[in-house]
Amino acid sequence: MGELLARRGRTPRIASGVSSVTDSTAMSEELLSVEERSFPVGVLATRTGVAIDTLRAWERRYGVPAPARSAGGHRRYTPTDAERVLWLVRRISDGQRIGAAVLALRALDLDAPGQPGTPLRTSLVRAALDGDTIGIEADLDHAFDVLAFVEALNFIVFPALEEIGALWAEGRAPISTERLLSEAVQRRLAVRLATYGFSAHPLAVIFCPSGERHEIGAMALAAVLAADGWAIAYLGADTPIEEAISLAERRRANLIVAVCTIPEIGAATARNAAAQRVVDRQFVLAGPGVMHAPLGLLVWDSGLDDARLKATAMKDG
Repeated sequence: MGELLARRGRTPRIASGVSSVTDSTAMSEELLSVEERSFPVGVLATRTGVAIDTLRAWERRYGVPAPARSAGGHRRYTPTDAERVLWLVRRISDGQRIGAAVLALRALDLDAPGQPGTPLRTSLVRAALDGDTIGIEADLDHAFDVLAFVEALNFIVFPALEEIGALWAEGRAPISTERLLSEAVQRRLAVRLATYGFSAHPLAVIFCPSGERHEIGAMALAAVLAADGWAIAYLGADTPIEEAISLAERRRANLIVAVCTIPEIGAATARNAAAQRVVDRQFVLAGPGVMHAPLGLLVWDSGLDDARLKATAMKDG
């Protein structure tokens, strides 16, 4: 249930690399007055590299940033305002228009308690629990429309699946709830993979090993790497490791990735991979079911962003 590429319990980072203000920073700033922990627009412009006129235009048109006012009526900005502006700057540099970037920022709702994206994620979980297929589709459409692909997965889809999985384990939700949401997510991942997955080279073989039937994490990884220029041979769930390695050898694949969500399967896959003596291929174990790996095997256990960076280093190396 709730197949994540990252280990359970870890909070994923926003794909752009902008994270929320740390607890220690927030605690230290609580000791300061409003005037002391805020600054004027000129300082905000310097910190973010965005011109004052542009900042004021964004504030006027989109409500971001949203400064407080000093006793004298002057705008005062905080480190959180600077963080939001920097997040928008990164989205714009990735090719997104400012209006769409602001919608994504609001969907993440960084000021809400808990993880970013809580309102949309809560709506998605409720729709699944109610068996509301229209609501599920609408919430997923919204998530993937306004957020970057990895953000939608990290902040909306994966946590929703994990929450529903926990409810099922407690006997508070039927298995149909998870199936409805999983199938809707997999349809979107399949479309994304088909859109990008026809590059000539380099080739990555991605699969879930024997006994592993939770494949959303593997499909998500395949879609992310396909968008980064990898050709993908995606074998799906419950695939014998010997078959995956055989295909990789025949097709001269550069990378083989086994994605595991169950620790027992992860351990068995690590032993089998070591016994196979994979030659001239990078073999990677990924997912929350991977606790360790024998010498010579790589482990990706820090989420989609980390996997993407490591795969890019392999491709470019």
